[in-house]
Amino acid sequence: STQSTWDILSVYFFSHTQRTTMFSGTRSLHVIKVLIHRRFKPHSLGAPGHEALINLKQYAVSRPGFVSSEVLSNVNDYHDQVLISQWEDLASWNAFRDDAHRQKLHCELLPHLEKEEDVQVYNSTAVVRGEEMLEQTLQNLTGESIGEKYTDRKR
Repeated sequence: STQSTWDILSVYFFSHTQRTTMFSGTRSLHVIKVLIHRRFKPHSLGAPGHEALINLKQYAVSRPGFVSSEVLSNVNDYHDQVLISQWEDLASWNAFRDDAHRQKLHCELLPHLEKEEDVQVYNSTAVVRGEEMLEQTLQNLTGESIGEKYTDRKR
């Protein structure tokens, strides 16, 4: 029998977060969000500073438990930025945070910051209703078109 998109997306998300709950026809999706506020020195986002950020980002993306990330830049001051990264669970974030190679890459970034970055860790719950909302939420989290990726598996 053919699985519904909801079933496929639920299995996909469950395998990535291992924390979903369902109530009243909605699905509640749980991830950890890490907000890192960084204040860069003037002219520090040139080649060396930008390279340090790219190296740190590439390493994060490769780590177990990483879901997604985005950077918010202050519209009035580009040197004021907030990184929001999403992790499957707190253990995944802690493993990345404590990783020796990540700490080395972080040290390469420090000379480009006006002060030590501020790191806050939050539980995040998104409640969605229906297949389309779940698919859109998953696409926002992963950057992939989940429905297209898993539709072929049904055939």
